[in-house]
Amino acid sequence: MHPTDRYIKRHAVHRDWPIDWSRDPAGADVAIVIPAYDEEETLPKALECLARQTHLDRTMVICVVNNPPPDETDPKRIKANQRTLEWLRNHDGLRLGIVDASSPGLELPKREGVGLARRIGMDYAVESFLKSPPDSDGLIVSFDADSTCSENYLDCVIDYFDNNDSRIAVIEYEHPSKGPVADYEIFLRYCVLGLCFTESPYAFHTIGSAMAFRASAYVEVLGMPKKSAAEDFYLLQKLAKVSPMGYIRDAIVYPSARTSDRVPFGTGAAMTQHAQGEREFTYLHDPTVYRILREWLRLAPTASKQSVNSVLDRASAIDSALRDFLVTKGIEKIWPKLQEHAADERRFAKAFHDWFDALATLRCIHHLRDCAYPDVPMEDAVAGLTGRCEKPILDYVRRLQRESWPNEVGP
Repeated sequence: MHPTDRYIKRHAVHRDWPIDWSRDPAGADVAIVIPAYDEEETLPKALECLARQTHLDRTMVICVVNNPPPDETDPKRIKANQRTLEWLRNHDGLRLGIVDASSPGLELPKREGVGLARRIGMDYAVESFLKSPPDSDGLIVSFDADSTCSENYLDCVIDYFDNNDSRIAVIEYEHPSKGPVADYEIFLRYCVLGLCFTESPYAFHTIGSAMAFRASAYVEVLGMPKKSAAEDFYLLQKLAKVSPMGYIRDAIVYPSARTSDRVPFGTGAAMTQHAQGEREFTYLHDPTVYRILREWLRLAPTASKQSVNSVLDRASAIDSALRDFLVTKGIEKIWPKLQEHAADERRFAKAFHDWFDALATLRCIHHLRDCAYPDVPMEDAVAGLTGRCEKPILDYVRRLQRESWPNEVGP
């Protein structure tokens, strides 16, 4: 059985929710998937932006209008969703797939949210690609109902995948750079900048509206996690284990910077926390944290012949807090298994990074921060982080610095 057929038969979830097509999707090899929850005002702007793109003849747009069960949802939001569904059914121009995950009996299950909504749309995309030529590998593009994009967005995304072997990519993004939003964007960029410095294979941003991937990669990792938040982080972590991550720099996604209480993580939640005085973005991770992580990520993949005790001794020489984290992560049991199943150093390195993945990396950073190296002022952090960095990221941080701080302090 072909992997796509196997995925559709065994793992796809979309058939529990109906879809209405404005036009037959057969022949389309690009699918833009948009979850929409109480997006009556923003979704039309997103679709208007997409309608100005090129390559619409080969593109379908799948909107998944969704909400939790009535006992977990404000009735006003359900009514707004119903108006959105009606508006979409009368929309003309794009090749639209309209998924109803809002009407009575079709709501998303409890404790599942945007991850499931994205998955429903992406599963429909995969199924639709089966109607394309058998040798094609359709492209799934993840977008948000409150985002817009540059005029060259779709052209650049399609051109990247048509001319590169990578099956996954993140897309450049830019929040409105004013006030706390600028500080939040510096925080996001700084985290990626730090991971670039460490030479981690997980040095990329994880923004749900700014990622794209081939259907074959999506099927290989068994689809989008059905999480109510951080679904983009976990999907990209899985995808990065099966293909190198690409970076589409010339197209830009403009995510919304509004406050939101619909998910516990992400820009909306961060803006809400800031507005309520619960969170500031003027302090960033101490650059020492990234220097420690850099040394560890250089040591571990080349230590396939060393005992776990030797590796822990060398980790302790880097920093005692690093050693403590590795022990709590269970390295004493994992390391021999990595050695047992890796025939050579290249395979060992792959196995190591599959274990010490994006989540483990994030937890390590937080452990070092909490136990030894507290956050430092933003200016000091950016100025202190040097080394092999992605220059476009560094340049962007510098530009935001100038907008945030009239008397710039930094590199």
